[in-house]
Amino acid sequence: MGHRTLSGLHIALTRESEANAELAEVLARQGASSYDCPLIRIVPPDDPAPLLEALKQIDAYEWLVLTSVNAARAVLSRAKPSPALRIGCVGSATSEFVRSHGLTVTLQPARAHSKGMLEALAEVGVQGASVLWPRGDAAPTTLKDGLQALGAVVDDPIAYRNVPDVAGLESLSNLLRAGTLHAIAFASSSAAENASAAMADGLKLLRIYSIGPSTSRTLEAAGLQLAGEAADHSAQGLAQVIIAGESQRA
Repeated sequence: MGHRTLSGLHIALTRESEANAELAEVLARQGASSYDCPLIRIVPPDDPAPLLEALKQIDAYEWLVLTSVNAARAVLSRAKPSPALRIGCVGSATSEFVRSHGLTVTLQPARAHSKGMLEALAEVGVQGASVLWPRGDAAPTTLKDGLQALGAVVDDPIAYRNVPDVAGLESLSNLLRAGTLHAIAFASSSAAENASAAMADGLKLLRIYSIGPSTSRTLEAAGLQLAGEAADHSAQGLAQVIIAGESQRA
């Protein structure tokens, strides 16, 4: 990655602006121009009571499973777990956030997604264990169902909601109309769903990169073809697949 592989590339990044920063920095070092087009906003749950009730007794759980930085932020802004609580984190960014609060990450699966976490917990063994999994409102039930099948007792209060970012959608629409973009990167199914529902025809003109299988399925269901899917479901993984995909075009 020493030479400027992406010179001349104009790419839209669709996470919240703060979360786009790491990816934007990597792409800029390769010569790309990136545009902040956040397509989702993270907001509190409609009813915070189940989350707050679980956090009152957080140290009664044997495992706290965090599958995103948003979930970690929702928990650690409201509670201070005991150092004895075992914490599983999906992805390096989530782990770094947890460690920044003085806590130890017990488990970080190599495969940075919910199925990877389920496989890792299966290896550790969770028969009879009490697990707190604070989740987004749109999260699939794969992790909870899998943990229950392994014999765990799971509480899964909603910790945050994804809602469409109207301003970000408008920015993306304007860039598409102007013909500014060559590519777009999606880091969540929610962002992919919001964009494809609003402007699927415009997206067909772009090279589309996805952070992982769930996001890819959402895009493909909307009739969109992928230029690449990240092997590592992180900002670095997304950067790598973009660099690889655009290098092949050079």
